[in-house]
Amino acid sequence: MFTITITPFVAKTAALAPTFSLITFKTGGHADQAIELDVPWHPLQANPSLFALLSWHTRASEFKGRDEQMAALKRWANDARAVSIRFVTGAGGVGKSRLAAEFASELQKDGWAAGFVDLKEPKSYESHSKNILIVIDYPEENQEDTRELLRKLAPLRHEGRLRVLFLTRQEMSTWQNVIRDSRVETLVEMKPVHLSGIDAAAALEIYLSASQTAGEVFTSEWLGVDEEMISAWLKEAPENELPLFILAAGVHNATKPGMETIEYKGRDIVESLVERELTRFRNIARDCNVKDGILFARLLSIATIAGVIPENKISEVMERLEPYSELPAHFDPQCELQKAGLLNQGEIRALAPDIVAAAFITRVLRLKMDIAPELAWIGLNMDVQGGLLRLGRLSYDAEVVLGNHRFRLSNWLAEGIEGHIDRAQVFISSFNDVPPIGLLNAAIVACMTILPKAENEIERAGIYNNLCLCLSNSGQRREALEAAKRAVEIYERLAAANPQAFESDLAMSLNNLGSLYSGLGQRREALEAAKRAVEICERLAAANPQAFERHLAGSLTNLGNRYSVLGQGQEALEAAKRAVEICERLAAANPQAFEPDLAMSLNNMGNRYSVLGQGQEALEAAKRAVEIRERLAAANPQAFESDLASSLINLGSLYFELGQQREALEAAKRAVEI
Repeated sequence: MFTITITPFVAKTAALAPTFSLITFKTGGHADQAIELDVPWHPLQANPSLFALLSWHTRASEFKGRDEQMAALKRWANDARAVSIRFVTGAGGVGKSRLAAEFASELQKDGWAAGFVDLKEPKSYESHSKNILIVIDYPEENQEDTRELLRKLAPLRHEGRLRVLFLTRQEMSTWQNVIRDSRVETLVEMKPVHLSGIDAAAALEIYLSASQTAGEVFTSEWLGVDEEMISAWLKEAPENELPLFILAAGVHNATKPGMETIEYKGRDIVESLVERELTRFRNIARDCNVKDGILFARLLSIATIAGVIPENKISEVMERLEPYSELPAHFDPQCELQKAGLLNQGEIRALAPDIVAAAFITRVLRLKMDIAPELAWIGLNMDVQGGLLRLGRLSYDAEVVLGNHRFRLSNWLAEGIEGHIDRAQVFISSFNDVPPIGLLNAAIVACMTILPKAENEIERAGIYNNLCLCLSNSGQRREALEAAKRAVEIYERLAAANPQAFESDLAMSLNNLGSLYSGLGQRREALEAAKRAVEICERLAAANPQAFERHLAGSLTNLGNRYSVLGQGQEALEAAKRAVEICERLAAANPQAFEPDLAMSLNNMGNRYSVLGQGQEALEAAKRAVEIRERLAAANPQAFESDLASSLINLGSLYFELGQQREALEAAKRAVEI
């Protein structure tokens, strides 16, 4: 259960207190006594870890290079709308959380109630202001709670200004369905505040301020650099432009007294700082007579995958680690963890930021690779839904941002699942769609583990279909083709016995099969699969147009593509025309849902006309596609401007072929502008 209420309270006597609001978030359980919204700044402790210096919470460096984005957020906050939602997007390490925290602190100075909210924690917040900013980090980790929050915001009435700011790595296009399903299109500012790298002047200020802070912590005589030197370093590697790596370089500078240049690229600096922290953990273990020098590092790694290890779960995790760690007699985990600085308000919290966490976990797990799969699963099993999203991010950061291709978190997770049916079932049931690329290998292993134990053909067919999609997305096309064939074979038997229940599944698996045949150059086989899918969808749509006409239009588009690559232009055109006819009917009844499909089918039809030399007909279809996508892009630029640009390119090409060069130039110029 999730609720959000914003209840106005007025004091009985005006002289006693001002009007204030009570904001309540509940995700189950009982909300605590109301507290003020706040920004979780953390003062540096007397002997902080390096990781504390790299966390945005400690403000270890100056905040620079985001004037334009800060100004945009302030304009958004102060406009006349009562309730508004916005997203800050960007890669890991780009400074989304720091920007939001500084923004919230600025609004607090202007009398706003502003701060971060964790949707997983039931809490109440009181506000002595009608102007409220709520910041939510990593909403993708709590998709259901995020959906529920948005649904609650849709009908909300608020006298002042309520602003909700989501911080996400995902592009706005991935949030389209969530926004639409929650019916908050009118509340969402669809143009996100997008963050990327920063310039040399800002980078220099961040670097020098981080060096200053770290130098005071380590009492070291650090040497500064100039803008020319930092500018050259920024160009050495793409990641060097991200604030996190600049901060890390400044901290690293203070650990290397006398260093006059920045010796390493950003990723190497992070790895060096991780090694330094591992040495600290080994020293802590030695001081409390723990033979396993990386016990505390392992616990922090598990907490980072799990999100947090609550105090009441620490003993349970320690028991799981007991076979791998010889602990001294009378070892008191809570006491020793407190000494090690790992307990924060009674829990071990995830290491942050993500890129540092990815480097740390990869380093810790590869120190004893025979138990790495089990450690990965221990962490994941404490919060499967959130853990999978975190592992996906950490895997991406480790392999793509840090370039660590030899030791892969995704492979360790796959090994932890292999042969464990219960784990495989938990893993597969956690996805409504194809897993992110960092988890595909684990998904393939999970499917293969479950398959021999499938209880019936329905279950087997579903597993083969999932396996086909995962193999295809991971580039294993021939293996994906074999899985698709098996899915089709099973659905054929099921549909023969019960057409009403299974023909739609058979059509879907045939479309998958056709796409895989086509990708492998087996064009005749692809055409036959597409024909069969259309035949089935025609029967289904005849019996239930509302449920299946859209599927029929999609199958006809596939069929047209298959005919086209075989040079059967007239047949390709007929299939495309039928798809357009269906989409026109659907769009007439429900423009919002089906106009994107209509635009796509018009583009396809225009291409088919063009191949047959019917230039004028092709031009008319392309014009209609552009008109539709112009309307869609005007209402939702983030979702549809890319499609509009593609349609304009098509339109320009057709104008050029017809000798209308001025019109071709105008279409091309508009595409370039977009």
